[in-house]
Amino acid sequence: MIAWFHEASAASREVSGGKGACLSRMAACGFPIPRGFVVCDQASDESIAAAYEELGADVAVAVRSSAMCEDGETASFAGQQETFLNVRGAVEVTRRVKECRDSLFTPRAVFYREQKGDPADTRMAVVVQEMVRADKSGVLFTADPVRKTPGHIVVEAVFGLGEGIVSGLITPDQYVIDRSGGALVREFVATQLTAIGCADDGGTKEIDLPEEQGAARVLSARELDCLVALGVRAEQLFGAPQDIEWCIRGNEIFLLQSRPITSL
Repeated sequence: MIAWFHEASAASREVSGGKGACLSRMAACGFPIPRGFVVCDQASDESIAAAYEELGADVAVAVRSSAMCEDGETASFAGQQETFLNVRGAVEVTRRVKECRDSLFTPRAVFYREQKGDPADTRMAVVVQEMVRADKSGVLFTADPVRKTPGHIVVEAVFGLGEGIVSGLITPDQYVIDRSGGALVREFVATQLTAIGCADDGGTKEIDLPEEQGAARVLSARELDCLVALGVRAEQLFGAPQDIEWCIRGNEIFLLQSRPITSL
């Protein structure tokens, strides 16, 4: 009913869905993954509550869909099912897990499944993962998905939570790195007047950034080098170019998910 990331069974897509299985494989290989577990397709409310309490008393978590058909080599299903950030309490976590499952049946998700996957595959696992109150977040592509350039790594970054990029609210910094030598090919530093952060009562909120911070480069050279190294490792693990979500809190980098790039 519950599969923790460190358990061997969690690495199976049939158990954990696309997102959960990838996270489990990365955790087993020593990648910096926030603690968490997968709520399997038939898990009961009591088992969800018990696993959450084991993760920590009143700990903030992200609750994210992990359908069996998600994050495949031909279709990512990105944004088709629900994600809930900064969720606290066993009752609220259980409710959000149910809403993730229900989101598999929205008209948008059903239509996407008909176009990209198997419309009859309605098995849904859900990832419950410790929430990182990030200072910086973003995405990393181990090949350029727009220019179709396999020799370039693309990193996009915002201050605060990655929801700023996902929602389209904030224009991110963009860094393009030559993977053969690590040189910075080009960069774009955006002026970011707002960030997305964790709200005190759960969920997220917009935060105004001081002008000096908003105009500054998001990532240091060291952070960029570390992210690139992790991205190359993830590509080697999965055997294909990867689309990776990451965040930074203080001096720590965390990887939040990795999936194949489907647009190459």
